[in-house]
Amino acid sequence: MTKAIGMATRTPLQRSLRAATVAVLSSVILAACGGGAATTSNPLTQDPGANNSTYTGPVARDGDVLKFQQEFWSNTKTTDRCGSCHNETFGQVPMFARNDDVNLAYDAALTRTNRDQPSLSEFVSKVISPPFGHNCWVEDPGVCGSIMTTWIENWVGLAEGGGREIVLTPPESVDPGESLNFPPDAFTPGLNGSNTFASTI
Repeated sequence: MTKAIGMATRTPLQRSLRAATVAVLSSVILAACGGGAATTSNPLTQDPGANNSTYTGPVARDGDVLKFQQEFWSNTKTTDRCGSCHNETFGQVPMFARNDDVNLAYDAALTRTNRDQPSLSEFVSKVISPPFGHNCWVEDPGVCGSIMTTWIENWVGLAEGGGREIVLTPPESVDPGESLNFPPDAFTPGLNGSNTFASTI
């Protein structure tokens, strides 16, 4: 009981000093936990104005340009691939990865594309050229060539098949033929001279 009376008789000054002491000690303890290495900014590895932005140019003028945009251009226009140089800003000819007008990019790409044999396109021969491949984005230039061929095939279609469109044809409708009927009960005696279900199948 004496302890309770002692706590009740403390002055407001004592309570304030105690609260201030606890606050100061807490901040000292928390400050001791901080520190460490200084924060540094990561450098920009790509030009912020490069071809990784969303396309806002004119719409594709026809279906083939749209297919080019979807299958080839969108894959090559990024700055980690062809878009770092073959664009309207850098100006490397042909500008097939330009981001200002997909129709002009299409026109430029046509000059380097073999529509009959996509694997013989100049785009493919460039990325697989020895010793490292022209701007190949993976370690093996042969892989870049295969990927580039696939993008061109997806755009122009395969020469012998006329494209990669899958045509499904329904099977011929046929009425079911003779079939076995299961007995109403597996243990029905007398079916086929046997009492077992296995002999009825």
